[in-house]
Amino acid sequence: MSTQPPIPPYDPRTQWKAYREQQRAAWRAQREAWKAQRHVWKAGMGGYYAPRVPSVVGPIILIAIGVVGLMVYTGHLAMSTVGQWYGRWWPLLLIAAGLAMLAEWMLDLRREMPVRRRNGFIGVLILLAVIGLGLSGWNHVWGPMHMQFGDDDNFFNFFGLPEHNFDQPVQTVQIPANASVQIEIPRGDVSITTSDSPNIEVQARVTAYANSDDEAKKIADGVTPHVTVSGNAVLVRSDANDKSRVNLTITVPKTAHTTVNAGRGDITAAGLSGGLNVTAGRGDVHVNAIEGPVVVRFNGGHHDFSAFRAADCQAATSVRDIKKLEVLGAPGDEVQFVVEGTAFLKHMVRNLVGTLMEVGRGRRPVTWVREVLESRDRTRAGQTAPPQGLCLEEVFYGEGPREDGGDDD
Repeated sequence: MSTQPPIPPYDPRTQWKAYREQQRAAWRAQREAWKAQRHVWKAGMGGYYAPRVPSVVGPIILIAIGVVGLMVYTGHLAMSTVGQWYGRWWPLLLIAAGLAMLAEWMLDLRREMPVRRRNGFIGVLILLAVIGLGLSGWNHVWGPMHMQFGDDDNFFNFFGLPEHNFDQPVQTVQIPANASVQIEIPRGDVSITTSDSPNIEVQARVTAYANSDDEAKKIADGVTPHVTVSGNAVLVRSDANDKSRVNLTITVPKTAHTTVNAGRGDITAAGLSGGLNVTAGRGDVHVNAIEGPVVVRFNGGHHDFSAFRAADCQAATSVRDIKKLEVLGAPGDEVQFVVEGTAFLKHMVRNLVGTLMEVGRGRRPVTWVREVLESRDRTRAGQTAPPQGLCLEEVFYGEGPREDGGDDD
């Protein structure tokens, strides 16, 4: 009869240690299996998990921003110029960045080992694109808002552009006594006087808005008026620049016929016997002691003409688009008022004429007409002109939609 060795006593602690070692070995084996599977999977994915290399696009963008910022800080470049340029050409930044990334991709194709580029600068490109869109929208609304801001150009000072004034040398040029003088100035006031001398004298005061004296001087030199004489034709011209204003004081022979084309600014003329022809975009016109024929044209606009409509006008809206307003006549002769627009309110033209007659008779200043228009109060305007002088001269078709309510009589 065989005997079995005695069973050792049960030790739970030893049993637990053995079990734990078995579990650890199993988890290590499982982890190694997962690593092997991951390597196989990465190898199948190709270059996605390839070594990462930096891109040159991000540093180039940062260097360009730093250079522009340094030029602005040192006064060599105006911030407003940067904003206007970038608002117009910002898509070129995206095109250049895309071309650089394409070149890097073509270079990476020639590498023996696939690599992956770091494109952390994409967020910066998106931010710059948003800024470009904002500046582009600002540039589109800047022109209309600037034209409506006022006549004193404080808009530039409001945005921090210092004002620089330059008194240019007086230009004196001999011209024929019966010359035809044409003055073209986009921004600034024009004051015209006469003399018995056969010379034309042009004195200009230029106001430039810029961050530095050098930039202001460059702007002033670019808008300084030039006098050109060709036979009996004399041209006084100043080039346009939104950052400048040119105020002209011009003396012409008394018998010269004078034509003024002004974009924005007041026009004052006195003592002319050869006639005056004025086209004013925005600003007041003051004439005195003009012996020859006078033609004054005002560029119209989209305005509320409530101050010039009849009390029983049935038009749905009082907003009208006036294309042109001309005043033609000579002292002692018949005065004609020519109004062109897409539609008129009832009694609108006659009320306009009655208001302008108050100014022509010297009872009201020229600025009063604008005050009446902005007030939208019919009681502040002049009397309604008689209907006998009103006539329809011409009807235009195909130049845009006709506004509702064209019922002037």
